Amino acid sequence: RSSIEKCAAADDWAVVMPDAQKSYYSNTVDGERYWDYIGEELPYLVQKNFPLLSDRREDRFAAGLSMGGYGAMKMALNYPDRFCAAASFSGALDLEREMQEEAVLGKALFGSAENIRGTENDLFYLIRKLRDEGKEIPGIYLSCGTEDPIYPQSQTFRQVLDELEVPCTYEEWPGKHDWVFWEE
Repeated sequence: RSSIEKCAAADDWAVVMPDAQKSYYSNTVDGERYWDYIGEELPYLVQKNFPLLSDRREDRFAAGLSMGGYGAMKMALNYPDRFCAAASFSGALDLEREMQEEAVLGKALFGSAENIRGTENDLFYLIRKLRDEGKEIPGIYLSCGTEDPIYPQSQTFRQVLDELEVPCTYEEWPGKHDWVFWEE
């Protein structure tokens, strides 16, 4: 539902779009290993099957929308040596809050929302950890429509970045959680 194929062809990109179901790019308490697949296996398989693709950090970006916006940030912040930048379009960036609002899903994925705090799934923790360790934080781009129900999560994430003095490019304009906004 987007022009990603046209953009990729025009700019000579390779685009890898894994399906994470409703896993939030995470290993689940019932044993499904989405994070292991997306974070470890998939990059290996892509490089093995497409050896002409660059493996240089400066040539790799993670981007996604909605749950994928969270996944892109999670990928880049867990593997800052692999990605130079991440973009989140209407991303579910406050996973603990998201799982409290989606209590049944949160319980199925993590046992409880509290099990997110301080883990590889907690974007706030990951940003602080990278900053405190003096590691290079990938460039961050955020956008969200002002009428999007996820808008408060974008605001919270942006506020944390500002407090930690982590630069980001942030854009918002009237829009909803839909392809009209994301395509723009």
